[in-house]
Amino acid sequence: MAEWDPAAPERADAVDAWLASLKLDGVDWRVVRSDALTVIAQQPDESLDFVFLDDDHQHEHVAQELAALMSKVRAGGLICGHDVHGLTDLQQEFARYPNSLSLDFPRLGPAGGLGIIQCV
Repeated sequence: MAEWDPAAPERADAVDAWLASLKLDGVDWRVVRSDALTVIAQQPDESLDFVFLDDDHQHEHVAQELAALMSKVRAGGLICGHDVHGLTDLQQEFARYPNSLSLDFPRLGPAGGLGIIQCV
């Protein structure tokens, strides 16, 4: 997990502590204080089964993340993204890929929903 907020660097430690408290047997995870694009680039090809994106909601950034992830996620793996409907209007970034789905749930704020891509 990439967790980087220059205004709140302690958030990465809080997320790490929370995940450690869950005792997720059989799940490998780690929290990295870095931006998502850097962390994605460091992953070996076809090494990921599930990715959840919820960082920079700018179209160009999300497009870069999705393109970078295509070689990193195993066939059958999932890429999910948060806030794809509403103000952010990111469902079109997910729709560029086959086997994608965009779900618009009732929103509690100006953005919401879930984008899903199953990698082939």
